[in-house]
Amino acid sequence: MNASVRSALVRVHRVTGLFLAAFLFVSGVTGSLIAFWPELDAALNPELFSVRGAAPALPPAVLAAKVEAADPRAQVVWMSVNPGPGEPIGVFVAPRTDPATKAPYDLNYNQLALDPSSGAILGKRFWGACCFERKNLMPFLHTLHYTLYLPERVGVWVMGLIALLWFADCFVAIGLTFPTRRPFLSRWANGFRIQRGTSGGRFMLDLHRAGGLWLWLLLAILAMSGVALNLEKEVFRPVVSFLLPVDREPVPPKAPADAKPLGFAAVLALADRDAERLDWGRPGAIYHDLAAGTYFVSFQRSLLDRGEGMGINGLVYSAATGALVEEHVHGSGRVGNIVLDAQFPLHSGRLLGTPGRVVICVAGLVVAALSGTGVLMWSRRRRARAHLRSTRPAPVL
Repeated sequence: MNASVRSALVRVHRVTGLFLAAFLFVSGVTGSLIAFWPELDAALNPELFSVRGAAPALPPAVLAAKVEAADPRAQVVWMSVNPGPGEPIGVFVAPRTDPATKAPYDLNYNQLALDPSSGAILGKRFWGACCFERKNLMPFLHTLHYTLYLPERVGVWVMGLIALLWFADCFVAIGLTFPTRRPFLSRWANGFRIQRGTSGGRFMLDLHRAGGLWLWLLLAILAMSGVALNLEKEVFRPVVSFLLPVDREPVPPKAPADAKPLGFAAVLALADRDAERLDWGRPGAIYHDLAAGTYFVSFQRSLLDRGEGMGINGLVYSAATGALVEEHVHGSGRVGNIVLDAQFPLHSGRLLGTPGRVVICVAGLVVAALSGTGVLMWSRRRRARAHLRSTRPAPVL
């Protein structure tokens, strides 16, 4: 690499790093915390994740009806089923449309926990509300990590573009660590070390470079999966589809305009039948996707289960006809589908279970540290140059 190219890459990395620093610092810290967000959320809000007693649970359709009868403005769209011992029923609701104004009702909550045996409400909150109150903390951090707490689509796009820029800068950064003289390997190996006895700017440079080198592959994967999770349809899926074979996304059969959606009971009966055929065990949750006109039945093991390995299997049904649209088995299908399925497990660390989440927790702190040291190095260099200009003797006329 000649000097002019290297100088240009240094400027690109510096400008890009300064632009991304604040975003990546926030993403790193929040990502580190939400690596264990279900467990932390349950510890902070036990009323939403635990219940006393062991009486038999009411049918999901009965529980959903109780929620909607208690507040006709709300419609149940997600519900956990088959709770374990000491576990409540988790529920998410969406606002119905006000017939007078033709606008959605203004609900001050969207998540509830129910006593499985009675349907009594144990607790409620608005998932994603600001900011640091105990019941809001973990959902707020999750939302901040995903959208910077901007309006959802704007935030998703902003964070997706930031991840795309970060991914590109990963390759600029590693290119700058390559030595310009031989022997290549021995000189490059020096970049992985933090020299003893150094202080100030040299120490920060060593820390910044060595931290980035040791975790370079992981950081590149985090950046790539960040693009996938925020801009899947817009960027990631088209690129993967161009490079690798990908199955076409299934489309639910069209239903009559006046068709009413099947209820939870009917869909769960279909899921029980299909699960027995597939040997998947009992369903763990059901989600009514109002926009897509489908039900998604997932096979999570508990209310806190977010899926280890490649994720949680699920069945997709037409909400109008009950036709089985898809048997989604994570990590199966064509190569491109496996790559697409792997992005959340990679980004969250769940691909490797608890050890993977520990790695992601540490990686989030490293991202924050790299952002901080990058800004500090730029600031020190800027002050040094300003001091040099101020002490330079005036030209003799």
